[in-house]
Amino acid sequence: KKNFLHYLYLHLRNNFVHIYILKKKIFFFTPNPTLYWRVKTFYTKEPDTLKWIDSFKNNSKTVFWDIGANIGLYSIYCSIKKKKLNIYSFEPSFLNLFPLSKNISINNLDNHLKIVQIPLHNKNKSFFKFFESSGVEGGALNSFQKKIKIDSNKFSIFGIRADYLINNKYIKEPNYIKIDIDGNEHLVLEGFGKYLLSKNLYEILVEIDENAIIQKKRILSILKKSSFICYKRINNNFNDDITENTFNYFFKKR
Repeated sequence: KKNFLHYLYLHLRNNFVHIYILKKKIFFFTPNPTLYWRVKTFYTKEPDTLKWIDSFKNNSKTVFWDIGANIGLYSIYCSIKKKKLNIYSFEPSFLNLFPLSKNISINNLDNHLKIVQIPLHNKNKSFFKFFESSGVEGGALNSFQKKIKIDSNKFSIFGIRADYLINNKYIKEPNYIKIDIDGNEHLVLEGFGKYLLSKNLYEILVEIDENAIIQKKRILSILKKSSFICYKRINNNFNDDITENTFNYFFKKR
């Protein structure tokens, strides 16, 4: 009976839905309602993020860092729309890593997308607590070092600075950065060091919770000192209390 229930569970989880990108059918692993919702709302949830990705320079020297990739929706969209780009999907949540890798694999994008499972921070080569807000794949509101109020999984995980990865040529310097990590955006930005001043870094998209006033000020201060200006601010209100004051800020060099 236990074996039967186990195989039944695996069978019921083996669900996929698809969307079309450039008239190409792209499949996503959706074993739970959260993942199903993420895929089904893909084109309506953050249309300005998709337009932003559409604006990227499409050549083999262009590099996109998707920090907080979750299950890879935007990384995969970028890989289809901009086939020549170098794309790095940063996702430290173990719950999200499996669907992320599954989505890359089933769409044969393993030559276009590279997963980085190490969380970014402003301190280098250190262990910190990582908090996952839920026990299901596709969850958000995870946090590296910063404790969250929601009941969560917690464990110690190794973190690193972005400039260490670039200095040691593990990962190419980014031209575009998306940061959506629900709480430590300022720490990630500080970890880029001198690379925020680089002329090769064109634009940055940061999701900011405007209820976190001190954090918001630090993000804006860091980017202002690095010669970035905010040219667009879009509300991410998905009809729930959590995202009511969450906005996508789009920055570009002065």
